[in-house]
Amino acid sequence: MGQARIRRIPLWETPQTINATAAITSAAIAQERYLGDAMALRLTIAGSGPSLDVSLTVNDADSGTFVVPYDDSGSSLGAITSTLTASRYIQFTPSLAKHMKITITGDGSNDVDTTVTAYLIVQEDV
Repeated sequence: MGQARIRRIPLWETPQTINATAAITSAAIAQERYLGDAMALRLTIAGSGPSLDVSLTVNDADSGTFVVPYDDSGSSLGAITSTLTASRYIQFTPSLAKHMKITITGDGSNDVDTTVTAYLIVQEDV
């Protein structure tokens, strides 16, 4: 193991627009070099659109289906936060998996568009 650094990873190249019935999902994020048991998600929200739900899915293979992680008692570990209406810096514990995806979903109650910019902040082994 080498030295560690903090890395900020954009989930999308440009801000994304979401409305009450939409969902946006990041590309697969490889987690092999990340250290620690926490990550942070920085969400900047502009507009008066719907509240947003943020979740993750995981995959241990190099390709294939991403699934919601569960703990040993059968409880879902996919939700990061819900009913988000303002910009936030959210710390969460990632699931141990080779890859993950972050999904942001509109809550279905307000069809005005909201613009979202998202960064994942990680501690990385370099």
